[in-house]
Amino acid sequence: MNTSRMSAAAAVGLLASAPLAGCAGGDSGGDYPSGSIRWVVPYAPGGGTDATSRVIAACMGEELGEDVIVENLDGGGGSRGTLEIINAQPDGYTMGLAISTGVTLTPMIEDFDFSWEDIHPVGAIYAFNMSIAVAKDAPYQTAEELFEYVKEHPGEVDTGVPTPTSPKAIAFQALAKQYGLEFNIIPMGSSGEVNTGLLGGNLDAAGVDNDVVTAEFVESGDFIPLAIVGSEPWGVAPDVPTLEDLGYGEATLPDISYFLATPNDIPDEVQDTLEDALKTCEGDPEVIGKLGGEDMVPDPFMGTAEVEAELEQHVEIYSDYVE
Repeated sequence: MNTSRMSAAAAVGLLASAPLAGCAGGDSGGDYPSGSIRWVVPYAPGGGTDATSRVIAACMGEELGEDVIVENLDGGGGSRGTLEIINAQPDGYTMGLAISTGVTLTPMIEDFDFSWEDIHPVGAIYAFNMSIAVAKDAPYQTAEELFEYVKEHPGEVDTGVPTPTSPKAIAFQALAKQYGLEFNIIPMGSSGEVNTGLLGGNLDAAGVDNDVVTAEFVESGDFIPLAIVGSEPWGVAPDVPTLEDLGYGEATLPDISYFLATPNDIPDEVQDTLEDALKTCEGDPEVIGKLGGEDMVPDPFMGTAEVEAELEQHVEIYSDYVE
């Protein structure tokens, strides 16, 4: 799956235009839904997770005939909000956004008291992959030049990642393990600080998400993506090769997916109702436009079984790099 650009201004517009309502909750008996629904975002307001949630929540509210209320519960690297979803009553009145790495990779590293099997995926919302990028004035302008330099100067290329356990860090660990490409991995604390370090000339290279923020820097010419870590090209920079294209396919990592999640054991009729609403929203041209275009949403629609298979793949791949 490819990703496409949604401008920062559009994201702010989504936050401003999405409706908020009163307290969530409804009668668990009778027809579902019969009251407002709570949508938990395990991250702070203002980012891509928040904007995306508000777009989908607004559409699903219209489809379901009830308010879908977005609530941000950040903290613990996403664990606070994720546990809120996991531990809610399985009646369909609490659901939320989950991230594939947040329920697979993060619990492996942080020893959280949950795994991907403790949460129920209703369906995928969208996915993005990652890139290895350099600044516009970097001495290497292609992946081949960068990798050749790393081979000749192991451990000398200062490479920014958000944290030592982030998917970006895992990507460079995979290159080291599979191909002996030893980057000097520098945890910067956050993706924003990675961007600042790359822009300021304090980093030689960086691992970045192929998302709206990185797209702005690529389109301005400040960042040059050299290689896609995922299996598919990126719509913003379609000519950038994947690691597979470059002969480093064993270091390819899966896309990071956002999906709609509920507690386990929700009734079948609730699952069907939510899945139908999500599927309808993902086919709505207005929603697709707000999310950044057709490349942003899965096609065909990915339901519970497909998302679970993807999460199992995440566990299998990331477990090779997590000790």
